[in-house]
Order: sequence, then structure tokens, then C-alpha cells
Amino acid sequence: MNPAYQLMLISWAAVAVWVAAVIFMNRKVHPKALFALFMVELWERFSYYGMRAILMLYMTS
Repeated sequence: MNPAYQLMLISWAAVAVWVAAVIFMNRKVHPKALFALFMVELWERFSYYGMRAILMLYMTS
């Protein structure tokens, strides 16, 4: 696997673990719908920047 892809996967995994930890620690403070809203926004950003990174890797190779 390309080292750039490995770094991207490791970064996404680290962010997912961090988000899960923050949500778990604050689960009684925030409303439940906020979790869904946050996850949708997070998924949208990961999809956009991920596709952008993949496109850049594709265009440069």
C-alpha cells in the first residue's frame, strides 16, 4: 500500500477514536440529536477532503 494512503488511514482512525472518546465523555451533557448532526458533518468533511486527497494522488501519479 502506498505510504500516503497508510498515513491517511491512520489519521482517520485517530480522529475517529478521538471523536468517540469526546462523545463518550460528554454523553450526558449534550442532546442525542447533536451526536447525529455532528457525525453527519464529520462524514461530509471526511468525504470531501478524502476525495480531494485521492484526486491529488491520482493526478500526480
